[in-house]
Amino acid sequence: MSNNKVTGVRALAGLGLAGASTLEEEKTVKKATTVTVDVTNPAQENASEINLRQSNFLQQAGLQPSDYLGRFKENSWQFCSTLVVFQFIFIILFAIFVDYDSHIYKDSQYVAKLNADQNTKEYEDAIEFFKKADAHLVRDYAWFQDVHVMIIVGFGFLMTFLKRYSWSSLGFNFLFSAFAIQWGMLVQGWFFQTSTHVVDINNSHWQNLKSIPINIHAMMEAEFSAGVCLISFGAVLGVASPVQLLIMILFEMVFYKLNAWILLDIYNVADIGGSMVIHAFGAYFGLAVARCLFKKGHIDNPAEGGEYHSDIFSLVGTVFLWMFWPSFNSMPGVEDDPGRYLAVMNTYLALAGACMMTYATSIWCTPGRRITMEHVQNATLAGGVAMGSAASMPVTPFGAIIIGALAGVLSTCGYSYIKPALSNAINLHDTCGVHNLHGMPAILGALASVIRCAAGYHTADQFDYVVFNICNSANGTAMANFQLAGLATTLGISLVGGTITGFMMNVPLWEQLELEEYFEDGKYWEMEVYQVPQEE
Repeated sequence: MSNNKVTGVRALAGLGLAGASTLEEEKTVKKATTVTVDVTNPAQENASEINLRQSNFLQQAGLQPSDYLGRFKENSWQFCSTLVVFQFIFIILFAIFVDYDSHIYKDSQYVAKLNADQNTKEYEDAIEFFKKADAHLVRDYAWFQDVHVMIIVGFGFLMTFLKRYSWSSLGFNFLFSAFAIQWGMLVQGWFFQTSTHVVDINNSHWQNLKSIPINIHAMMEAEFSAGVCLISFGAVLGVASPVQLLIMILFEMVFYKLNAWILLDIYNVADIGGSMVIHAFGAYFGLAVARCLFKKGHIDNPAEGGEYHSDIFSLVGTVFLWMFWPSFNSMPGVEDDPGRYLAVMNTYLALAGACMMTYATSIWCTPGRRITMEHVQNATLAGGVAMGSAASMPVTPFGAIIIGALAGVLSTCGYSYIKPALSNAINLHDTCGVHNLHGMPAILGALASVIRCAAGYHTADQFDYVVFNICNSANGTAMANFQLAGLATTLGISLVGGTITGFMMNVPLWEQLELEEYFEDGKYWEMEVYQVPQEE
C-alpha cells in the first residue's frame, strides 16, 4: 500500500457520487485536495479505488469527515428514553388487557386432557379443539405472512430511494412497524372487542379486564395498522425526527381505528383491500402532518433524491409489494367467502394493467421519451390500491384491468405534474409521493365501488337502518351512498386528525431536525466512510 493509506473513521456513509451536491450551500468550503494513489499490485489498486469512491462526496467538497459531522447537533437521550417508556407502558397494558384467544388456546388443565384415556369424551373434545385451532392457523397464516413481508420488506425497501437516507428509511420502517403492531393491537381491541366484553364488577380480579384476544386475526389487523402508519411516514420521510414520528403513530392509531370503526361497524362499507380505511386515510393523514411540519428546507433540498444504487434497492421493495398485493387485498375475507377469491383475481389483473400503463405514461411524461424510475417504483402498485374497495365485487376481469390501468395513469401523472404543482401552490412537501401512490388511487378505488354498487351490487347484511333510515331495504343505491359517505368520512377524519397530530409534533418539547439534518442518515446512525487521503 502507499503512504496515503485510506483509514476508516466514523462518519456519514453511503453517499455515492452525487453526495457532494449536499454541501453546495456550505459557507466555508475547503479547496478540494488532489488525491494520488500509489499501488504495488492490482489487488491493492482495486481496494484503493473502492475506498476513494466511498469518500468521493467528501473529496469533491475538500472536507474531512470531522468537518462534515460538525454540521449535526449531538443527539439527546430523548429518542432512546421515549422507546423505553413506550415499551414499558405497552408491557403493562398487555398484562392488563390482552390474553390468548380462548378459541385457540386453553389452560394447562384443558391441555392435560390429552393425557387422559383415549376412549373418554374429554379426550375426543380436546383433540377436536386442537384440530380446529390448527386448521385456523394453516388457513390464515400464509395470508398473514405475505402481508408481513409487504410491511417489513416491501414498504421498507420502497423508501430506500433517498441516496443518503436509505438506512433510516429501512431501519426506522422496521422500528415503527414493531411500535405500531403493539399499539395497534391495543387500540384495535379497545375499539372492537372491549365494548362487547362483560366485566364482573363484583369480582375485582384483574383477569376480568382481559378483553383483547390475540389470534391470527389480531395479528392481521396489526399489520394493517402498521401499514397505515408507514404510508403516513412516507409523506414526512427525512424531515421529521424519530421522536416526532413515534408521536405521530401514537395519535394516528386512535384516529385510524375511529375511522375504521365508523366505516366497518356503522356504515358497513365494502372495503376488503382498504382503499378507504387504509390507503386514503394513511395518505391524507400524512399529507396533513407534512403540511404542518413544512419548512423551506424541505423543498429543493440537495440531499433529497435518489441515485443509481438507491433506486435499485427501492425497486426491490416495489417488486415485493407487487407480488404480494393480492394477499393484502384478500386477507380480511372470511372463511367460505367468495369475495376473497374475487379479491385475489381482481387485484392480480389490476396490478398487471397498472404496470403496463405506468410504463406507457412515464414515456409520455418524460422528456426524451424515457422511463422515469420513480414512476416504476410507485405507480405500478397503484392498481392494487385502486382495487381495494371493489376487490370483492364482481367488477368483471376486464373491469379490474381498466381500474388498474386508470390508476397507473393517474399515479404517474401525479408524480409528473400534481406533486410539483401542490409543492409550488401550497408548500406541500410529500417525500415519497403518497398522494400519488395511495391517495388519488384510493379515491379512484372508492368511486369504482360506488359505481359498481349503483349498478346493482350490494351485500346482504350491510346497514343498521335503526340508526340510518335511508331506505326500507338493502339495495345497490343505498350501499353506493354508504360507500360515498365512507370516503367523505375518511377524508374528513384523516385531514383533521393529521392536522391535530401535526401541531402536536411541532411542540418544541420533541426533538426536531435542523435544516442541515434533513434526509441525512448520519444524524442517527453510527456509520463508516473513509477519510479523504491527504497528499504529502
